Amino acid sequence: MYTRKRWFMLLFAVLLTPVLLGGCKAGGQTESGAGKKEKEESGFQKSYVPSEFVQADVESDTLQWFCSAYAIYTEYNRKDLGMIGGTSPENEEMHEFAIKNALDSGWGIQSHRSAVKTINKLLSGGHRKKYRELIVDMKKEGLLGMSEEKMETAVYDTRDDNDEAWECIGAYHAYHEFGENGIDGWDYCRALQVLGDCYQADYISLEECLDESLIVAKKLQSTFANWEDICRSYLYGYYFWKHSEVDTEWRWEIYEQLNAMPDGPYTVPYDTKLEENWKGVKSVASGEKEGQKTEDGEESSSEDAGVFQPKKDQKGRYILTSPDKEKEVAVEMSDDYECNTEWSDEDTLVFDYKTEGNRKGISYESLSFYVAKSKDISEEDESFASLLKDDEKNWKKDSLYKKVQYMDTKKIKMGDYTVKYCCIGGLTNDEEESCDKQWHAWFRTSDGYTVSCLALEASYGMKDREVSKKKILDIMSRIYEK
Repeated sequence: MYTRKRWFMLLFAVLLTPVLLGGCKAGGQTESGAGKKEKEESGFQKSYVPSEFVQADVESDTLQWFCSAYAIYTEYNRKDLGMIGGTSPENEEMHEFAIKNALDSGWGIQSHRSAVKTINKLLSGGHRKKYRELIVDMKKEGLLGMSEEKMETAVYDTRDDNDEAWECIGAYHAYHEFGENGIDGWDYCRALQVLGDCYQADYISLEECLDESLIVAKKLQSTFANWEDICRSYLYGYYFWKHSEVDTEWRWEIYEQLNAMPDGPYTVPYDTKLEENWKGVKSVASGEKEGQKTEDGEESSSEDAGVFQPKKDQKGRYILTSPDKEKEVAVEMSDDYECNTEWSDEDTLVFDYKTEGNRKGISYESLSFYVAKSKDISEEDESFASLLKDDEKNWKKDSLYKKVQYMDTKKIKMGDYTVKYCCIGGLTNDEEESCDKQWHAWFRTSDGYTVSCLALEASYGMKDREVSKKKILDIMSRIYEK
């Protein structure tokens, strides 16, 4: 209770300054209709179409405005400020897998089609739909006309669920500052962030990302008076969703740090004329990103420049080579998997499950095989254990799950194989039940090498909690020493 009051006091202490009293476009009592859908002309293509330019080809304050709108998220995740999707070209490869995993686990986005569907759903309702419905109920109960103290007492007396009480408290403060638009900043900033992430994940083109971002940014700019108002609405929405005063206060502190930067994101003029000045721009290196994927997962034509081509033996098995070039093993994969040439190289083979939703309950699966001298891979084993701990913290904190129901981490023996695994289940950002699993299995060869497989799997629902021993043994049995 103390921390929550402290955060709201921080917001209202700033609210009392003359600057903010002078102009809130969202007006404390503006009515826009509960649950009203906001429909805008979409900037999406029907299918993936590569852009003829990259961000570096566009000199635009409009792009910087987009990035500034979700700078709190970018800074919180230690990504690159001022870049669409928070990722500079030199860091694209490093961040791409994490971005795809977050989009899949948190939003259910795995392709162009699912990206468009999810973003449109966010823009047509998002959390502000629930917020506006709650505001209607709170008005009927007379809660919005009460003092803060009386409102909190009444809310806790009439709500059995603490989460519902916190939503009412967050809605109360958001409404008294921004009216019906109380958490619009939360939904629209998230939409810009997801658009950027989908571009970085190669699910939508840069042009699609910018076209749709322009629609969202204009809506934000016309709804709020300045950067601080947007950020405050964003944080009210975060509190409304997360029910965590500590995490909300942390993000407010990030905003203050960004706001104090001499050349920070909020030095971009708020009243910047937002315009599509990327139209007609063409890059010297046309085609956007080499090896770009289409909606169906096929590589688009870019002369296959720089794309890894895996070697196969006479039996059609993939060849995996150790970093010292002294050891080879063969990996025989079923037709259900395809080699991800973007992430594979000679000493690492990555396979993705082919068809989205083809197998009951499984939304995503990836397998990575690796071989190295045992002394070299022992450190990797330790780093994997550390990775599990880090993922546990991140998952519980907020990045992928709204609520975590369970978290299992184990190390077990399965025949000749040692296996570590982590399994987490809970509610995603879209309040859908989901389960994520990671397992790492390995064995030692007689000549001092270790062959390992790292698997990632996401499934719908939380019932499938155990990692399948049969499945692990089947996958590991597909590895052959040469």
